[in-house]
Amino acid sequence: MSDDPRLSHIFSKLRSSFKQPTTEKFDAFTANENTLELCYNFLDGETLTLYFSDNRGSLKVQQDPPTTLKTTQFLYITKADTRAVSEETYSTSIITGDLTTSPLDHMARTTMEVYLPLLTNPVSQDQWSEMVAKDIMETFDEFVANVQVSTSGREARVTERGGEEN
Repeated sequence: MSDDPRLSHIFSKLRSSFKQPTTEKFDAFTANENTLELCYNFLDGETLTLYFSDNRGSLKVQQDPPTTLKTTQFLYITKADTRAVSEETYSTSIITGDLTTSPLDHMARTTMEVYLPLLTNPVSQDQWSEMVAKDIMETFDEFVANVQVSTSGREARVTERGGEEN
């Protein structure tokens, strides 16, 4: 593993996300000159996001978003701005996430299981004026109502606060 804690952090996220690569393949990928160059461009340069893929144990890194999500597992790492990621703040400066084969379905589930409870929490709403709370919930409901989810070959429209139309 790298002596750079920022790089070690990224590689540990990859290792915990991608189970298929053998130790030898993973070590070869993390020592690869192209991998290291792209990672350091992300950490020290203006690159905002990197995408890592695992296609049956074969790892790849790229700066451009994937064009298809059908057969490969993707992990992305991103940072809020183009400043270098410091060794003191890397654990809070780097955000990771996965890209699923059904991103709209994933977004709909995340919206309903993560954001809805946060927005409807009375403690959160106590911090807002009545007008702000109403505007936030109307905007949220409008967003949810417009999310189209394709599941099991059928189209489903997510409706206000969790219902589903067929």
